[in-house]
Amino acid sequence: MTIERARQSLAAARLLHDEGFYGQAVSQAYYAAFYAGRHALETLGEFPSKHSGVIQKFGQRLVVEGGIDPAQGRRLRILFDDRLKADCGEADVTSAEAEADIADAKAVVDAVDAWLAERSGG
Repeated sequence: MTIERARQSLAAARLLHDEGFYGQAVSQAYYAAFYAGRHALETLGEFPSKHSGVIQKFGQRLVVEGGIDPAQGRRLRILFDDRLKADCGEADVTSAEAEADIADAKAVVDAVDAWLAERSGG
C-alpha cells in the first residue's frame, strides 16, 4: 500500500463526480482516505484485516499516539458511513455531498502525507 494509491482514488473520485456518478465518487473518496490510513498503519507495523480495524487503529495509533488532528479520524469514520450508505443505495447522493466527501478525503490523505513526511524527516 502506498500514499500514491490513495491519491489515485482521490483523482478517480473527482472524475466520477465530474461525470455525475456521485455515489461512486463517495465510495472512491472513502477508499482514498482508507488507503492513506492503511499505509500509515503499515509503517507502524499494524496490518488490520478489516475496514473497521483500520478506522479503530487510525484513531488509536495515528490520532491519539501519533498526533494527527482528531478531525481526520472523525472524517475517516464519516466517509466509511457515507460509503456504506452510497453503496447500499440507502439514499441518492447529491453533487454537494460527494464534493464534501472528496474534500474530507483529501484532508485525510494530506494529513497522512504530512505525518509520513514528518516521520521520515522530510
